Amino acid sequence: MARGLREGRHRLQEQHRAHALAIQIYGRNREAVKIVAEGRWTVQDRSGMRYVEQDICICDAKLNNHCQEDGCGACAYAFRCECLYDSKSGVCCAHVHAVLLYGSEGRIHDDSAQRTTVSAFAPQTPTTSDAYSVVDDSSTPTSTELYVVERSAHSDTDMLDHNKDAVQQIEAAMAALRADLISISRIANSAVGDQLDKVLSVVTGLGKEVATMKTTHCTNSAKRVRLARRADLPAVGRMPNPPPIRLAKRTTVEPKRQRSPIPSLPEYAKNAIHFCAVCFRRAPATNDTMDDWLKCTSCEMWAHEQCTDGEGSACPYDEGTFQCNVVED
Repeated sequence: MARGLREGRHRLQEQHRAHALAIQIYGRNREAVKIVAEGRWTVQDRSGMRYVEQDICICDAKLNNHCQEDGCGACAYAFRCECLYDSKSGVCCAHVHAVLLYGSEGRIHDDSAQRTTVSAFAPQTPTTSDAYSVVDDSSTPTSTELYVVERSAHSDTDMLDHNKDAVQQIEAAMAALRADLISISRIANSAVGDQLDKVLSVVTGLGKEVATMKTTHCTNSAKRVRLARRADLPAVGRMPNPPPIRLAKRTTVEPKRQRSPIPSLPEYAKNAIHFCAVCFRRAPATNDTMDDWLKCTSCEMWAHEQCTDGEGSACPYDEGTFQCNVVED
């Protein structure tokens, strides 16, 4: 299904962002893109030298996220870079866009090497009047056979991907066929019944052919393809158990020390203070046996009359005044 929305797909938007980033970085530094050989480039960035290689594109531009800015046409399956930003599925990094913008002379243009993709939804024109007749012409190879022969030279992973795609296309064709058969079954006509019998014989033959393929190729010795292990893991044997996460014990936590409280000052009555609030002495420097003391009306501190300006004088600590009081020793 051709998707007409240009900005409606997230991956295509990512392609266009990478294209704009390539113009921003390499637009004024085009000499950073150099052609090594046909289909190979080097791109210099701040972190070092990056290598970009081109392969043959096997996808349809309408079904993939080919960049549509400035005729770039960057395809994530036809170009590969060694940087980490090229690992996104269906999205090229800025180095690939820079290569196609400023080093397009080294691009491979080999139309004969393009691979043919076969779709299960392609319309087929019957060659005879009977729409359900099958023509067996083994002398002429079909496009499907050519495609299978071409893919046979690739790795097992590519073949598995091709098989999965073929199964999905077969399931889609069977779903469309089922919907048509349900509609045809509602027609009360003997000719329709005869044609349905022919379809039944064809489907039964296909089922027998699939069973034969399963018996021939699905043996007990066939092993399932496994993912490659990391370099830090052993090549054989069971996977090591992950190390457990140890929680800190309570005994390792230093307990909080109990500090002794600071001793508070002893309480005392203000009238029990036996020194002057001005000279800080018990008795003034006189030989008198009787001392006159004055008491502040605000803070109630005592002072010698000789140390102050007399009764009614201001207290040096607050707004109170000293009043006359007599204290016998």
